Amino acid sequence: MHKTRSTVSVKELIRACIYFWRDNIGTEIDVVFEEGMKLRALEIKSGKTFSAEFTSNLEAWMRYSGSLPEDCALIYAGDREFEYKGIAIRRWNNPEIAQ
Repeated sequence: MHKTRSTVSVKELIRACIYFWRDNIGTEIDVVFEEGMKLRALEIKSGKTFSAEFTSNLEAWMRYSGSLPEDCALIYAGDREFEYKGIAIRRWNNPEIAQ
């Protein structure tokens, strides 16, 4: 089965209902927003070099919420864009942050 990602532009995100999420032990997601009937999660990191640890909060979010990796994205200060464990890793200056 082929999975597709929807694209969310910064302009669309600004118009969305945006939430912040934290569990009882301090795990946080920087941005949670509604897209149709789904919740999407974005984690933002200032580091220029990707670390697998950057996705740990998104992985916890997926366990708690039942979200899929394609509903999550990590935005960081690096230059590369790729997927890690199915999670979109995007540059901070990409106008389409989750695709």
